[in-house]
Amino acid sequence: MSNSFIEGAERQSDMLKKDRRLYEPLDSIGAESREFLTNYIGIPADELLGHLRRKNIGWEQDPWTCIGINGFYRTYINDLPSYPEILSRLKRGQNLLDIGCCFAQDIRRLVYDGVPSENLRGADLHEEFIDLGYDLFRDRRTLKAEFVVGDVLKEYEYKRFDSKIDVVLANLFFHVWNWKDQQRVGERIVKFTQPRKGSVIVGRQLGSINPKEVTAPPRGSKVFLHNAETLRKLWDDIGVATDTLWKVDFSFMSVDFAKQLQGSDSDFQMFHFRIERQ
Repeated sequence: MSNSFIEGAERQSDMLKKDRRLYEPLDSIGAESREFLTNYIGIPADELLGHLRRKNIGWEQDPWTCIGINGFYRTYINDLPSYPEILSRLKRGQNLLDIGCCFAQDIRRLVYDGVPSENLRGADLHEEFIDLGYDLFRDRRTLKAEFVVGDVLKEYEYKRFDSKIDVVLANLFFHVWNWKDQQRVGERIVKFTQPRKGSVIVGRQLGSINPKEVTAPPRGSKVFLHNAETLRKLWDDIGVATDTLWKVDFSFMSVDFAKQLQGSDSDFQMFHFRIERQ
């Protein structure tokens, strides 16, 4: 890799860090996250911040906003309304695929809460993120989860999951695409799920009280933000295309994280979803 390429990437990273919608210095950690991280990693609390600042390696690899504003270490799965159900299913031997897992912090949270890591799968576009997850959580020798790297719509490797997954976790995932591509990704994810009633797709993502297509920083790509009505319409379309039927549960969350993530539009809110095969 040429020095000019590296220098160009570093200049872009420095420029993006000046936009507080996209990047926040890591100066503090909430009590719940601190407890989880110190116990799981086995690190003294006074060393934790310095350890977590390796996020800059991931940010410079690909500046996803969730890394820039420190979402990379926060576990979101345990905030889902369906988390007790998910824990119970996984402890009984069902499996979970975390699609777009980034550093796979939610997989580690499940292990922390008693799920056998052999029941867990993760997938991401960047192998570097998977490796950074091992370094961050110091569990390369002990974590038995299976990871796959590549584009979910293109990689042959993903076929190993077809018709085998009980629970798909899609946190901060669908909202990086427009409607058409969300449908394509949804149709692919349907193929992962066990072909029986009760298979579920769960997660959280950015939505809008008034659904709309917007331009998302820093890439300038067009993305579609849903409310309950449009998300149900999307999954009706996915169901028609895949000859399946899905029930969508939807609930808006606090606006705070959404406004930080995407700007000042008062319509933007995060939401939880649970999409169950009928």
